[in-house]
Amino acid sequence: MPCKLDNSSHGRDSVSQPPENPSPASGGVAVGSILIADDNPDDAHHAKLIISKFHAPPPVHVVSGGEEAFAYLEGKGTYCDRALYPYPILLLLDLMMPNVNGFDVLKWLAARPEHRGLPVIVLSVMRELKEISQAYQLGARSFLIKPLRGDDLARSLNAMGILPESQVFPNQPTVSAPPPLPKPATQS
Repeated sequence: MPCKLDNSSHGRDSVSQPPENPSPASGGVAVGSILIADDNPDDAHHAKLIISKFHAPPPVHVVSGGEEAFAYLEGKGTYCDRALYPYPILLLLDLMMPNVNGFDVLKWLAARPEHRGLPVIVLSVMRELKEISQAYQLGARSFLIKPLRGDDLARSLNAMGILPESQVFPNQPTVSAPPPLPKPATQS
């Protein structure tokens, strides 16, 4: 389906502007999708599988690199139909991708006011403080070490107000601490 141009937007695609999404924390319902940018199909599939276990998960779209992430976010080319490719409520971003890496994507987002509000969770095998600090300085809201764990992602989503607690793993049993062990009897 061809995408239409909005002549009032100075030649820019009418779908390139991100929609205003109320946050679940403020009582609104987030609309959109989760975008995963990862060149490793196994890691992307693993993240998508974790998200699929959420109660009423948003749609998940996967791109395999930074340039494809730019096209998706701008609603260009293949991604021009926002009915099929809604603007994301979250970007899960791998740092180590060829050509345009995750740091490049973070810089690109920071340089564009229309995308600065997009929450980004970085996924990486990097564990060095330098890389973690750089990701936060460039606008990442959370940094998770691969392989991704569902409970880590759930905590990040809750802390960021992206998905309310009731939407994340609602069917999982609540785990409470076991009762304290009795004190051993002392011999006198």
